[in-house]
Amino acid sequence: AAAAGSAADAARAAAGNAAAAGGGGMARSMTRGLGGGTKGSEGYGEPTACSAHRVGTVLCNLRKLVLGELHAGTPWGLLWDLGAHSTFIDIGSGYGKVVLHFRLLAGVRKSVGVECVTSRHLIAEKALTLAAAEAAE
Repeated sequence: AAAAGSAADAARAAAGNAAAAGGGGMARSMTRGLGGGTKGSEGYGEPTACSAHRVGTVLCNLRKLVLGELHAGTPWGLLWDLGAHSTFIDIGSGYGKVVLHFRLLAGVRKSVGVECVTSRHLIAEKALTLAAAEAAE
């Protein structure tokens, strides 16, 4: 029940973050510049939940995994690790799976996706709306 509550809270927070960022969706559609308005392949490059989780776990422990041995005595603290103090930005966010996954996994304060392919952006917005509605139930 606690996990379900925290997932619901995270989904509501992700929806709120997206609305505050403008556009009201997890991903923001770009109409100008590279990729704007292109059709694109719907599934190309979409990560699996397992691969997103592995990358997220590395980013949450970056200081220990990369900097620990090299700079053991430095006062950098947790600033290198993805966590509650972090903002995660995914350029080319596709359906927004990684954006939402990192929000739930790392509890980042804000998680934003930017997608240039309109059809993927629309799918991401629909998925976010459905997730927020499910979390509200």
